Amino acid sequence: MHSWTLAAASIRCAGKCYAGLLGTNRAGHKGYADQFEIPKCHPGRMADAARWGLPTAKEIETKPWLAGLPRLIFISDMGDALSGSISFDYLRQKIIENVTSSAGRRHIWLWVTKRPTRMAEFGAWLLEQGVAWPDNLVAMTTVTSQSKANRVDQLRKVPSRWKGLSVEPCSSR
Repeated sequence: MHSWTLAAASIRCAGKCYAGLLGTNRAGHKGYADQFEIPKCHPGRMADAARWGLPTAKEIETKPWLAGLPRLIFISDMGDALSGSISFDYLRQKIIENVTSSAGRRHIWLWVTKRPTRMAEFGAWLLEQGVAWPDNLVAMTTVTSQSKANRVDQLRKVPSRWKGLSVEPCSSR
């Protein structure tokens, strides 16, 4: 199951990454932006995801490794909530408050971005507001080629306990 607060990105990846391709093909459908490059907010989606239960007996039956584990929920897997047009106040309200809610603390949230610099800026802004990065929120970035490897250095600046990489098919460029 996936969750995302935005169903779009303005990363120049439309048609080049899986999210761009799917977003372009599904434009205008529920949960997707009308145009992939223009972010579209979906208020309430994070709160709905926070209320999801732990893996069900049926899920565990087919995937026994899920027994006793929290649910993993992606944020922005089909877009990028860290678009410059989305305010830090909105991200705090829709992401941080839901991740840290009593329901949201049961889960591990994976927040993937192609904008780790903005994620680090958001993390610094949170600290200025007296809000720590939640321990159940994994900061991640996507590396698609050697030319994008600098995203790893930017990710290191995010004040999160856990960090991760999404390595999409990489080219030599």
